[in-house]
Amino acid sequence: MPATAPLSPAQRKHLLDALRQQLAQLTRQRAMRLHGQSETAHANQTRQDDADDAAQRAGDREVEAAVADIDSAEFDSVSAALLRMHGIGYGRCSDCDAPIPYARLNAEPQALRCVACQTIHEGKN
Repeated sequence: MPATAPLSPAQRKHLLDALRQQLAQLTRQRAMRLHGQSETAHANQTRQDDADDAAQRAGDREVEAAVADIDSAEFDSVSAALLRMHGIGYGRCSDCDAPIPYARLNAEPQALRCVACQTIHEGKN
């Protein structure tokens, strides 16, 4: 496999901008899902609504919880990538420490692993 060059300053800036944009979008999505309420207020409202038609709302509640979990995991992943961006670990595979190619980071700026290590990681799960 050919060696991958370190990220240029322009590439790092592009990826930083992409991560910030992604975090802003996730924040907007979370706010829309919560209808402007805090997580606690939203949970309380859901509990009150469920008391009225618990059986009817059970499926909706499960879907909403699954979406919230996915959003939360993605939010955490993007936030962690932003922290790595300001340190020394961004752009290096967390498993083999090889540089992650720019093309991969451009497609998924929060990527932790090179394609080879990600493939192995997904095979284990």
